[in-house]
Amino acid sequence: MDNPVKNNSRAPILDMLRGVALLGVFVANIAVFSGYVFLPDKKKSLLPTAATDVFVDFFHFAFIDGKFYSMFSLLFGIGFSIIISKSRGILTFYKRLIILIAFGLAHIFLLWFGDILLLYALLGLLLPLFAKASNRTLLLLALVLILSPIVLDTARTLSNDKFSPESYFYQKGAEKDQEIGLTENTDFVKLVSEADYPKFKAIMVGGFYYRWGGLIENNRLPKVFALFLLGMMIGRNRWYENLADKKKLLLQIRKWCLMIGLPTTLVFAYLSVFNDEEPKIAHAIAYAFSVIPMAFVYITSLILWYLKSQSGLRAFAYVGKMTLTNYILQSCSAFLLFYGTGMGWFGKMGSTVTLFMAIGIFGIQIILSQFWLRYFEFGPLEWIWRQLTYGKFIPLRKPD
Repeated sequence: MDNPVKNNSRAPILDMLRGVALLGVFVANIAVFSGYVFLPDKKKSLLPTAATDVFVDFFHFAFIDGKFYSMFSLLFGIGFSIIISKSRGILTFYKRLIILIAFGLAHIFLLWFGDILLLYALLGLLLPLFAKASNRTLLLLALVLILSPIVLDTARTLSNDKFSPESYFYQKGAEKDQEIGLTENTDFVKLVSEADYPKFKAIMVGGFYYRWGGLIENNRLPKVFALFLLGMMIGRNRWYENLADKKKLLLQIRKWCLMIGLPTTLVFAYLSVFNDEEPKIAHAIAYAFSVIPMAFVYITSLILWYLKSQSGLRAFAYVGKMTLTNYILQSCSAFLLFYGTGMGWFGKMGSTVTLFMAIGIFGIQIILSQFWLRYFEFGPLEWIWRQLTYGKFIPLRKPD
């Protein structure tokens, strides 16, 4: 039987990056959690924060959207590579992913359809097939996958959307909606804000299909898998070690990624906020050349900051050590705040308010994570995940 990786063997800098990525993911997700993205423009313009929401929305698309899930995906790839590299690690790897699938399904149908765990686990199942591929092969394949959305969206446009692999999921979502009486004329925001829990769970079933339709339409699968491959390449070569010796390389990566990513991310934000009729191809090109370069700008900047002074970033590592627990806690927080089973604030707040809410909730997570890790080795869900993976009791409490 494989032995669990000791907690003290973790790389603190990776935990810090995971924590920052989780903050960015939450800031991105809260626009959906809160119902803001489901509001028509007319209702958005009536919100008290409408004047500042426009600037927050632009900031969101320019500097948040896609960048932090890219960081998260890269870090997952690094983590996967560490497990695969262990003695007899493939079996452990698959066991962990099967359990992650279970976590993802529970998350989707009990809390929130916008889950990312299921996607990560399913795509992760393919990673061992590339474990022996050369660095060159992994890099080339990742580049092809990163640019593939341009080809896919071109095919959609030229075929007048007859090429639409996502249509099956949208159709199934519509069928599930009809089963619960949800039609095009239904006020979705009002429904969700007032729904009791049985009704909420029924809505999540349709939401599951719409979510996967959206993932396919937005070409999320090739993007995420590309980052998994890059992460696996970084992890197996252990390029995250001895980073103090790689400062010049980090500076060069940041410079070139900023030169590519900054202008294209501003174009992407403009198309997303001010041009609702932008062609899919233009959107795909701007996205492909902005999101991942900007993610690497963030990663290299954080690493350079961390190497200079850890004090401002150490708090993020506490959250990063409990990534799964904190990810689910974010959904629990949103569930209590926005849906009918809680405060019912769905669709009642602009992006300015929800941005500060996300930052505030994350601040609480830092405090809770630091307190928890003072007494325990792992986060509660991380501990359950390990227990199920290794099939034996693993002490949770730190020795006195």
